[in-house]
Amino acid sequence: MSIHENPDHMAPEEPGASSPGTGRKSLLQELMNLLKGDRLVQAGFVVLVLTAALVLFVSYSRFPLERPLMGLMLYSTLPILWVVGAIVFILAILRH
Repeated sequence: MSIHENPDHMAPEEPGASSPGTGRKSLLQELMNLLKGDRLVQAGFVVLVLTAALVLFVSYSRFPLERPLMGLMLYSTLPILWVVGAIVFILAILRH
């Protein structure tokens, strides 16, 4: 046997052969399964969505400028959401 010949155990893989990634779930499916199974992950996701919505609303709306008292309540909600998100994150880490 010469150096240039491939032995049977080192034969090239066929294009249709299964690879290690075949049969795995997509990242979105894994995320959805995680969201369905754990209450802390659900709570963290809700806090994240609320924080993002609040930041976008305050950034693009004139509502806080037109109604200062409501604007104060909106701006004070953001640090509360950060603290709640941190608590949920710490509880999720301690649980696992």
